[in-house]
Amino acid sequence: MFRLRNTIGILFRGYFKKIETKTFLTRDEAQGEDNLGFSYNSLEEMWAVELSSPQIRGKENWYSLGNSYWSSLEPTIANVLGGSDDIHEPDIRESSAFLEEVCGKYNVPRHIALDCGAGIGRVTKFLLLNQFDAVDLLEQCTKFIDFAKVFVSSNKIRNYFNTGAQNFESEEKYDVIWVQWVLSQLTDDDLFNFLTKIKGNLSPQGMIFFKENTKRKGFIVHKDDFSVTRCEKVLKHAFNKAGLKVLEEQLQKDWPNDLLDVKMFACIPAERINS
Repeated sequence: MFRLRNTIGILFRGYFKKIETKTFLTRDEAQGEDNLGFSYNSLEEMWAVELSSPQIRGKENWYSLGNSYWSSLEPTIANVLGGSDDIHEPDIRESSAFLEEVCGKYNVPRHIALDCGAGIGRVTKFLLLNQFDAVDLLEQCTKFIDFAKVFVSSNKIRNYFNTGAQNFESEEKYDVIWVQWVLSQLTDDDLFNFLTKIKGNLSPQGMIFFKENTKRKGFIVHKDDFSVTRCEKVLKHAFNKAGLKVLEEQLQKDWPNDLLDVKMFACIPAERINS
């Protein structure tokens, strides 16, 4: 159930601007910072500051700057994993076990999957192609998706969608939609819109899997790749707001202590619970 919001005024860059803060969060949970040490009282304040900054100047530039960052990197497993390919094997291993267990438990068909934020096709190649008859890839970085066509090289691939998650539109239906390290790239409004849209891309027994960095409280803005890591409470609220029900969740266990926690969620449309 959605709660009412409080409206507070803040003095922001020389003029008075009203920012809404969500009351389902405590003050500590709502506050965040960027990787340069600048603090924000809320996600709403952060977006107001960042999207009007001289560097970004609007939401579209947030995405284009993020895309420019990824496009500047060579298409390697290490680079799509933030510089360390040591986490590739445990990531795939635990994703595979979670996917197989949950699909078996809930009788999810495994005919076709969508890999959102596919990058160079790492998850498609080492995870999804092992469990599905066909896979589509969604990736906004042209350099990465061109590399994926060679790197994956499988006749099980149906479509390559070269666009960002915020712009994805399709009538296709999928048994599983796998979304890994994508939600952090989206603004709050585009996060809601994306979740709502892909819910409509599920087959009748389909399921959406999310795998994302999380914080125990607050958030952190990464100025290098233009992303924001949200706390688990905010992610779950976003799922609920978009009409998704979390059926299963699991923390990535084999993971370096100096990296952010990574958690997996398996969701279905909430209306299916009552049908």
